[in-house]
Amino acid sequence: MTGRPAGRRRRVAGACATVAALALALCAGCGKKAPLRLPDQRPAERAGAPRLSVREGQVTLEFSVPAHRVFPERQDPWVLARILRRDIPARDFVEVGTILERNGFAFEAPLSWSEAARSAGSSAYRVEFRDAARQRRALSDPVEIAWQQPPAAPAGVTASGDDHAVVLAWVPPSGPAAGARYRVYRREAPDGQVESLTPVPLEEPRHTDSRVKPAREYCYRVRAVLGPPAGEVEGPSSAEVCARTDDVTPPPPPAALHVTAGPGSFQLTWDEVAVPDLLGYRIYRSIDDGPLELLTPMPVRGNAWREETPGARAGARYRYVVTAVDTAARANESPFSPAAEGPAVPAAGAP
Repeated sequence: MTGRPAGRRRRVAGACATVAALALALCAGCGKKAPLRLPDQRPAERAGAPRLSVREGQVTLEFSVPAHRVFPERQDPWVLARILRRDIPARDFVEVGTILERNGFAFEAPLSWSEAARSAGSSAYRVEFRDAARQRRALSDPVEIAWQQPPAAPAGVTASGDDHAVVLAWVPPSGPAAGARYRVYRREAPDGQVESLTPVPLEEPRHTDSRVKPAREYCYRVRAVLGPPAGEVEGPSSAEVCARTDDVTPPPPPAALHVTAGPGSFQLTWDEVAVPDLLGYRIYRSIDDGPLELLTPMPVRGNAWREETPGARAGARYRYVVTAVDTAARANESPFSPAAEGPAVPAAGAP
C-alpha cells in the first residue's frame, strides 16, 4: 500500500520535469530580436539618371522624382533631394546642394539644380532622394562631365520665311568646336518668351521651323554644343536674326475665261477661284498685238466683268486675261489665265 503512492509521485515528478524542459526549449527564442538594419544599410531604390548641361557659366542638373518603389509597404513621398558631386579623381561624393519639399514631391515631377561650372578637370553628379522619416532612399546613377572651353558661337546666321515655315542656315564654328552640334532658340517678336526648338541638338548647320503662323515675325539664335547628351557644354548665342512669315503663295489662275460681244461692250466671265484668302480679280487687255494693260487696279469681286468700248476702232481685236489676287499683306497675284479674244469690232453702221 505504501509503495504505490511513492511510485506515482515519482512518475508525476518525471512528467512535470519533461513538460518543464519542453517549455524551456520552446521559449528558448522568446525575447530574441533580429539584428537591426539602419536606414542607410537598406538597399537604395533606383532613380532615373540625371542630365547635365553647361550654358553661360552654369552647370544645370535636370532629373525627375522617382515613382518606382522597391518596398511598397510604405508610400510616403520623397521630401528631400540631395545633390552629390565627386570631383575626379576624388573617391567619395559630397553633398553640394539640396531641394526640400516638406509636403512631398509629386512622383515623376521634373526638377533642376544649378551651380557655377568649372574650367578644367572632370566631375560626376548623382541625386539621392529621402522620405520624411529618413527610412528610405533612392539613388540615381552617376553622370560625368568633362569641363571644357565652350564652343564659339555660330556665325552668318540667316533666316527667310514664307507662310509655311522659316528656313535657317549658319556657318559652323571652326577650330576646337569643329564637329559641334547645334541648338536653335526662338522667340516671337516683339517680346515673346524664348523657347528651344531643338531639345536634341542638330547635326547639320541648318533648320526648318515649320511651327509658325502666318503674318508673324520670329527671331532666332543658335548655339553650338559639345560633348555627349548626358553632359553637354553649350556655347554662347549667335547674333539674333528675324524673319516674317508673310504669305508668298499666290492663288491659282482663273480658268474657263469667255468673252462675248454686246452693243459697244465686251462681257467677260470665268470660273471662281476657290481659296479662302481670295481678294478678287485683275483684268488685263491688249488690242491687236499691243501690250497687256491693267484695267482694274482695284481687284473686282465676282466672276464677271464688262468693258464698255463705244470708241473702239473698227476691225480691232480685243484680247483678255484674268488673274486672282489674295489678301496677304503683300498681295500675291496668280499667273495669267488662258487668254480669250472678243470678235473684231465691227465698223460703225455695219449690220
